[in-house]
Parts: sequence; C-alpha cells; structure tokens
Amino acid sequence: MEAMFASLGGEVSHIALAMHSGLQLLIWSVFAELGQPLIRVVLSVLPFWRNFENLKTGSGKLVWDYIPASAAVALWRATAALACLCGHWQGVPQLFNVGLTIEISYRLNDFVLGALGVRRHSGKPWQVRGVLMLYNSFSILLAVPAAVSYSDDPDVRLLVLLLIGSGAALAAVVPLQYIFNPMTLGGCKALLGLQVVNLMIFLWCRFIVSIYTRNSIHTRVLSMLYARDPTRAYVFAAGIFGVSYGFSGIIAVLLFQRIRKARHAGTKVKHLLKYFQQNKKDNVKENQAYIWSSVKFTDFLIGMPADMMSTGPWCGMRSKGFKKA
Repeated sequence: MEAMFASLGGEVSHIALAMHSGLQLLIWSVFAELGQPLIRVVLSVLPFWRNFENLKTGSGKLVWDYIPASAAVALWRATAALACLCGHWQGVPQLFNVGLTIEISYRLNDFVLGALGVRRHSGKPWQVRGVLMLYNSFSILLAVPAAVSYSDDPDVRLLVLLLIGSGAALAAVVPLQYIFNPMTLGGCKALLGLQVVNLMIFLWCRFIVSIYTRNSIHTRVLSMLYARDPTRAYVFAAGIFGVSYGFSGIIAVLLFQRIRKARHAGTKVKHLLKYFQQNKKDNVKENQAYIWSSVKFTDFLIGMPADMMSTGPWCGMRSKGFKKA
C-alpha cells in the first residue's frame, strides 16, 4: 500500500495513474451499488426518514431509493474533494493525486453510465447525457496532466480543488435537503437557505475566484502552461472557457431557478398548512402526503446534474412533480 501511495508522488507515470484510477473505479463502483442498502439502514433510524414513506419522485422512483443513491454519489465526490483539500493544504502531492484518482474514477463511471443510459442516467434525454459525457471527458483530460505533470504547482492544485470541491458540495446538497422536511414551513425556509448558500459557493468557486479577482487563478495557470507548452495552454483555455464555463453556467441557472421556485413553494406550503389548521385536519402524515402531491417538489429540490438538466426546456420535457404511491 505504501509503495502504491509513493507511486503517486514526484514524477507520476500515466501507467501508475491509470492503475490507481482503475482500482478506485472498482472500489467506488462496488460501493455505489452495494453500499446503498447500508446507507438506507443508517438513514432509517433518523427522524426525517419516515416523512417520505411511500412517496415517489417525478420519474416514479421511491424517495427511499433516491436518497441512498444520491448519498452514495455524495460520499464518492466528498472523499475526492477531502483528499485534494488535505493534499493541497499540507503540500502533499501524493495525497492530492489520490483525490484526483477518485475524481477520475467517478468521471469514468458517470461517462459509462451516460453512454449506456443506465442507473442514474436511466431515462435521461440524449442531449443531457451528451453534455455530461463531454464535461466528464474534459474533467478527465484536465485531471490527468494535473496529476502527472503539475501536482507540485499550488495554482494547479487550487484550480482543481475549486472544481472538485464545488461539485462535491452540490452533490452533498442532494441528500441533505431531505433532512429539513420541505413539507413543513420551517423545512422550506431551511431548504431555501441551504440552496442560497450552495449557489453562492458554486458561483464563487466556478466564476468569481476565476474572473473577478486580480491575476485570477485561471490567468496564472494559463500563463504557466503557455511558458512550458503553448499547445497545452490552448487546450486548457478551450476546455475551461468553452466546456467548464458553459456547463457551470447551465448548472448555475438551474440552481437559481430552483431558488426562485422554492420561495413560491414555501408560500403554497404555508397556505396549505393554514387550511389544515382551519379545517381541523390533524393527521400530520396525511397532511404532508397531500402537500407532497400538490407541490411540485421536482421544480425546486436540487437534484444531480442529469436530473436537473432533464427538466430543462431544451430537452422537450416537462417536470412531472412528485407523487404519492
């Protein structure tokens, strides 16, 4: 194990990176499939879990199945971000590269699932899967030279950390938002606050740090690459300003739309709760089930990128809302 860890330090070969990424792909793919029942058992003891009994997402999947699946992805992404953060903070390229191999394994897994249209990409439009496959390809092309040639450069490590960290934060929100129980007024307010914070983090990492700061991180990395290899600098610029900014812009717009709709949903939940109180409907479970079926939670709950993009007008699809079984 120490020898494998040491192979990710200093001059990292493409073969060593491929071996580590393949190992991480095997480990985390198995975890994503077999770890969901364990996650479900852990979550079932928490108070919020019973609130979603027999409720379904707009695609007809049980919320009890959707939350563990999204939690497995969130743990995958969070582990990559944490390893990169520790490696960058402590100046340990080996640890940083471990995080990169975990992120590469996720991108490979997501690329394959998107190409096959299965698991979390099942039923998604080809436009959405195509965009995600393009972005996954760019992410891998960015991560490989970052690990092989530039993991000792603090600017490169910071740039990669910003991209991976903001993606991990977005993935973490997907299962966390259910803890607040959006079928209550307090839950709606807490959910709205969580979404606002998440959008601010995403915009800061993807745009503000890169554009609106003097001598931005992208400028420094681009200058360094151009001094070493102009061809790589051109490829980097095309990927960052074409693929990354474009994809990040789509996600930012979708997040902003969900924040707006969450505000309106809070008003609707407030009126429904007032109606139940006036008519002395005291069965909390039935009341929340009615709220779940009446309020289109798909329109404002944050989902994985494929889920959010699949409800966009460019896909010719319309959000179906959430249903009670």
